[in-house]
Amino acid sequence: MAIAQSRALQINEIPVLDLGLLDQGPAAERRLFDAMREACETVGFFYVENHGIAAAAADSIFAESRRFFALPMAEREALLLTRSPFYRGYLAIGARGANLDRPPDLLEAFNLGQDLGPDHPGVKAGKALHCPNQWPPSLPDFRDAVGAYQDTMIRLAHGCCARSRARSTFRSRRWRRSSPSRSPRSGCCIIRRSLRPSTT
Repeated sequence: MAIAQSRALQINEIPVLDLGLLDQGPAAERRLFDAMREACETVGFFYVENHGIAAAAADSIFAESRRFFALPMAEREALLLTRSPFYRGYLAIGARGANLDRPPDLLEAFNLGQDLGPDHPGVKAGKALHCPNQWPPSLPDFRDAVGAYQDTMIRLAHGCCARSRARSTFRSRRWRRSSPSRSPRSGCCIIRRSLRPSTT
């Protein structure tokens, strides 16, 4: 597989894939997964349409995002990602990692993933990405709301992966380890508020 050279993209270059093709027979499925594979190998990501996710689910996660970023800065900073050894938590505007040569991002983010307690075997073994999240204590229902959306997205992703695996589009030894029955809420989720200036 050839690795595409990194470059800036225009918004209209990001592929939009139609998941409705999953219900239109084997040939349509093959076109979808070929397009998905090409997008992953060239652009690196893609949008999806006709995914079957209710608009209310998207409205809900945007509402939770607004609630989080409306918290006082002191509450957000109490959850700083840099205070977590697991790369989970709040990322402030302009924050950077070890690479100080790159320009700072004009966005805020709240990073989370599979939320595991200290007794989980993966946590005890020190496995990568097996760890707890940080949560804002002043938003007690935030955790459940975000988790519900995360579950919805993971079911969508695993459904696509199951179909593509059946079509032999993506072969991977990782599949068994990431199956939803063995690793619920295993996907990473980043809630972001972009502060980039408009170019229009």
